[in-house]
Amino acid sequence: MINKKKFLVTLLIVAITLPTYAQDPRGDEPSAAAITADLLVVRPLSFCATILGTAVFLVGLPVIAASNSTQQAAEKLIEDPVKYTFQRPLGQSSY
Repeated sequence: MINKKKFLVTLLIVAITLPTYAQDPRGDEPSAAAITADLLVVRPLSFCATILGTAVFLVGLPVIAASNSTQQAAEKLIEDPVKYTFQRPLGQSSY
């Protein structure tokens, strides 16, 4: 159990810091390291965030609907993670 916890913490640290170091200082084109980190670390985590956001939206839907903020909640919890995961160009961290 501890090894799994250490692995997840290490994976999270790498996911947060690697794209920062992998930026190509010469221009807008992402480096090979940025593309690799995006493909192997960031995209899978973004996909998990998409699933988690959808689950939170569905669980909170009665409260969200009662407060009349369904569109805003759907945009932030579902649409934004989907766009970040599937529509963002490979290797670009800002979209």
